[in-house]
Amino acid sequence: MTFLKYPEAIRRYIYTTNVSENFHRRLKWLRQHLGGFFQSEEVLGLTSLAKI
Repeated sequence: MTFLKYPEAIRRYIYTTNVSENFHRRLKWLRQHLGGFFQSEEVLGLTSLAKI
């Protein structure tokens, strides 16, 4: 596995080259840092934050 020779900071970006994986990772981070699960309306607002 060639990507393992890169530093951890760079490997993080190699792991998340898939757009949907990156989006879900950001949404998971928001959920963990804002606490709990969200109502449907809140998710629509958070998805715009996750795109940033």
